[in-house]
Amino acid sequence: NYGVATDNLDNIYVTEVGSTSRFQKFDSAGNYLFQTGSYGRGPGEFNGPRSPAIDSQGNIYISDRRNDRIQKFDANGQFLTLWGSRGTGPEQFFEMDSIEMGANDILWVAGYHKNDIQQFDSNGNLVDRWVGFKSGDGDFIEARGIGVVDGKVYVVDGDNNRVQVFDEATGEFL
Repeated sequence: NYGVATDNLDNIYVTEVGSTSRFQKFDSAGNYLFQTGSYGRGPGEFNGPRSPAIDSQGNIYISDRRNDRIQKFDANGQFLTLWGSRGTGPEQFFEMDSIEMGANDILWVAGYHKNDIQQFDSNGNLVDRWVGFKSGDGDFIEARGIGVVDGKVYVVDGDNNRVQVFDEATGEFL
């Protein structure tokens, strides 16, 4: 198992890497509800699923690390769409690990090898991108993890050995 998330009904989503390459959904009591995915490169298949994130409508987003994309599923695990490709530019990924759902169903993606943070709407359209590769306040080297809580964005700044905090609405370093 690798990543875990909950939705607004306290259901639990768990990703699994390796030969199973899937995600599973459990209710709040831990009862199994369903699983989706298998190893591969096609829609609904994964190569290193990492973080799950759930939007306000119950849609499920999975960071598909080694396929360098985000996949979106409905609340019942049915594949809806995917976006992304390998690269270092906007709307591209390079083995990202961490995603998180923020306010207004904005999906935040930490670009581990890209040193960036990207924000997408629920349809996969790029909203904003922060690029770092420095050690000053507000910059980062290897954004390894991301969390969005109460209007603040927390970024694990791996090579600088710190966590940085930003305002979710403005992007201002706090």
